[in-house]
Amino acid sequence: MRVYDTRDAPPPPERVQQPLLHSMDFQNADASGPSGGPDITHQTQICEAPGHVKIDQSRLQKWLKIKSGTKKQKLTRSEISQAFSCCFCLIDSFRRNSDEPAAGRPMRVDMKAVRETFEKIHKKEWITRLVDESLQKLITTLLSPAVPEEALEILLILPECHVLHQEDNVLKMIFPLAGAISSLSGPSMNLLRSWWSDLKKPFLQMPIKMFTDAVAFILTSRPELTCWMGHVICVLRHLYQVNKMAASCVPAQMFHIAEIGSVDTIQNVYNWRTWQQNRFLLNVDGKIKVFKTAASIKMPPLFPRFKVYVRRSHLMEDTFKNLEGAKAEDVKKLLQVEFIGEKDLKAEKWHLFHLISKELTKSESGMFWHNDLKTMIWFTAKVDKIKYFQLGLLCGIAMHNDHIINLPFPLALYKKLLDLRPTLSDLKELDSTLVNSLQDILDYGGDVENDFGLNFVINWDGISVPLVEDGENQMVTNDNCQEFVDAYVDYVFNVSVKDHFEEFERGIYMVCDPDVIDIFEPKELMEFMAGNAAYEWDKLKKNAVYEGVYHAKHKVIIMFWNLFDKMSSSQRKRFLLFVTGSERVPSLGMESIKMKIVPVYMLTEDQLPEALNCHKMLNLPMYRTLGQLEERLLRAIGCADQRPGQEA
Repeated sequence: MRVYDTRDAPPPPERVQQPLLHSMDFQNADASGPSGGPDITHQTQICEAPGHVKIDQSRLQKWLKIKSGTKKQKLTRSEISQAFSCCFCLIDSFRRNSDEPAAGRPMRVDMKAVRETFEKIHKKEWITRLVDESLQKLITTLLSPAVPEEALEILLILPECHVLHQEDNVLKMIFPLAGAISSLSGPSMNLLRSWWSDLKKPFLQMPIKMFTDAVAFILTSRPELTCWMGHVICVLRHLYQVNKMAASCVPAQMFHIAEIGSVDTIQNVYNWRTWQQNRFLLNVDGKIKVFKTAASIKMPPLFPRFKVYVRRSHLMEDTFKNLEGAKAEDVKKLLQVEFIGEKDLKAEKWHLFHLISKELTKSESGMFWHNDLKTMIWFTAKVDKIKYFQLGLLCGIAMHNDHIINLPFPLALYKKLLDLRPTLSDLKELDSTLVNSLQDILDYGGDVENDFGLNFVINWDGISVPLVEDGENQMVTNDNCQEFVDAYVDYVFNVSVKDHFEEFERGIYMVCDPDVIDIFEPKELMEFMAGNAAYEWDKLKKNAVYEGVYHAKHKVIIMFWNLFDKMSSSQRKRFLLFVTGSERVPSLGMESIKMKIVPVYMLTEDQLPEALNCHKMLNLPMYRTLGQLEERLLRAIGCADQRPGQEA
């Protein structure tokens, strides 16, 4: 885990400033909201000394042997009910022997014994039903007054119980349990967190799964109750923070709730802000949905357009001229692109972003520093910084309009946008030879000063610059070589481009909400803006949808996929551009592209396939022969002078 990324460590949640969940009747909740106080007719004391029942192995085996409907079952019901409706009965049943004092004590629950016991009980339906009823009573006792410290270990035991992982109990048990946990006093919460951090991975997963599943259930089955999820999210924040420091941490993906990005509730302003503030619950799909929701809310009503007029012959000049003096309210409008002097004036927006990214990254554009392999670009102080403000606007507009703009910046750019410091490994993307040389200095076992003869002056972007004051007279030694390398990296990524990057950042944030950008990880943000190169072509075929008379075994479809399989890598990318508007794969991967192939009855012999990028739709005429299909499709995607399989 990166210790410097404070975005991953939200501050400890405040005591939730909303009505305590025990003031809501979850069992009788309906779309109208809370309906009054809790049902406390079965409320019991946290500790019931009379009839104290401890679940030892002999008692458990006795229960398991009893058959449903027998006289023994009736006599045993009260014993089981007593054991599972009393905190101390359960805690005492699984407590290791220890002489530790109660305050500040280590965890004394045998979690392995807890799991084995509940797994055995779960196989007996009649016992499971009784446990369900009894735990509802027990959880009611946790709400008022607050859970005493000596009973805290019950909060480790309950997530192991199968009935708390059933959807029927989300409102009856899990929500009230979350309310009890989020209402703990500071010392009690700290003690519970310390126990969570000591849990082995299989046991830490259980409360995480219990509460994330509860959120997923509400989102998909009871969305009218989303406003009541504050306590559950509060507990998940505690668990996330604990997990980051735990000796046996679970993968961060365990906290991701896929349903956040797949349900309409995210369109609610309250909800998308909630998810933005709790980004650890979001997978990439959810983050993109939050971004798009925020973008749609910022778009003015009635969908006015931000119109851009460009000539193909002066694409860069005209694009930047359109962005000069643009107002914040204008760049948030839906983009409309018109190519001057062409019949089809209202061109597809993707066409602009595809063409401008190619123009910008040419060496002759002068916009960027290029590495020796011409695979990466970076800012250069030789360009007027206002150009980078306009470039930031362009990138922000692309994301705001859900389009990829393929500018080959290193990951360091996206780290900087997220207030993370680039490192030596990031410099490797720009110049691997330089990084290897710097690493050699750090690893050198001899006399660095005498053998390398370096001072604190470097040459970058054709300019000789001192890294420190009087750098010409300060030699690199064994003692300061790390300082030299750190200063080198800092100069390339920060010092040399400070004003230019700040202008670029200002341009992006004039269009996009910084708080929403901040939900992404650097690699996620890079792929969201620039796409990726994970060309899993088999998934494009697998996810294709056919309409009309077309189906997977139709003659034309078989000819089409046979031709596609013969295409070269560059031809397939041209086809992807033709259908989706970008040669790059979206951040969610090729599986996110659901290409629709629609039959078109030929009106003329020369009729070409057409595409609707916004719908990922290929209008494919019903060609009679493979030769017809091959010639027309290659012409449509701009490869008319090539044969299938021929690289550009």
